[in-house]
Amino acid sequence: MGALRIRRKLGREIWRKYAKIAVVRNPYDRMVSMFWWRLNDDDRQMLSAAPFDSVRDAFGEWLARSDAGKN
Repeated sequence: MGALRIRRKLGREIWRKYAKIAVVRNPYDRMVSMFWWRLNDDDRQMLSAAPFDSVRDAFGEWLARSDAGKN
């Protein structure tokens, strides 16, 4: 749940009294996860059995054409 949603549920007074801590995921790890998540089942199965170089190349191509990291 995002911070704005939590603040709306708690109300401003309680929100101001609490300390807020954020964990930011490693951006590289996030992109690798997104790559695997967005693959269709056939491609995921093929890449799961492929040599690392093939997976790395497919990931690089996906990054180059993807809008995943452009926000």
